[in-house]
Amino acid sequence: MKLPRIVSQMVSAGALIVGGVGRAIATGDTDYIENLKDYDLMVPTLDQWYEVALLIPKEAKVNSFGGWKFIEKGVEVDVWVESLDHYLKYGKMRMDGEVYAVDYINNTTYQSHVEVGLS
Repeated sequence: MKLPRIVSQMVSAGALIVGGVGRAIATGDTDYIENLKDYDLMVPTLDQWYEVALLIPKEAKVNSFGGWKFIEKGVEVDVWVESLDHYLKYGKMRMDGEVYAVDYINNTTYQSHVEVGLS
């Protein structure tokens, strides 16, 4: 999978791919990947945020996660700071099941785990 240039730069600086694209990469959903139009990127540390923030265009708008949203060459990007453990525990997609975060550079996938039927 080839990432858009700005997304590639941000993941190289430490951003993780999350949301629908993260789930699609983790589960091998090639149909979703071929038709995607936006990327959600979570930056897990402030040190990494300092590098990623330098890549955010000046015309970016504040997003609902307290980060930034912008469109570059037809691709929408949402990027924000959040710790990995907080995202996996409380991520927005938890309502739909598992939450995934993909470290594209290091070929690592993080996944929330749901225990069902605990007594």
